[in-house]
Amino acid sequence: MSELPAEGKVLELLASMPNPEILLWVSGGRDSVAAAILGDDFAREHGVPAKVVAIEEISAFLPEGADFGFPRPLDYVREFSEWLGRELAVLRPEVDFWEMA
Repeated sequence: MSELPAEGKVLELLASMPNPEILLWVSGGRDSVAAAILGDDFAREHGVPAKVVAIEEISAFLPEGADFGFPRPLDYVREFSEWLGRELAVLRPEVDFWEMA
């Protein structure tokens, strides 16, 4: 098998799928937002559907109802997905951090 540039590998993989879609996983942090923007650009350039995916907050340091003076990560991800013009899928674990710990 010959080596393809990264873009070629992704296009080859997408071509092998019956219903290709790029999932843009976003946690709300800068790194995941930057990666999602790159993935969104790629999807638009190649006409591939994409959606933003986030995991509902399960972190120990953000108790329900707490207000720390900045947006909760999921609120930020909602705004980000609207800014991109992409659908947002939120995964909700059945147990929270404290149950997992």
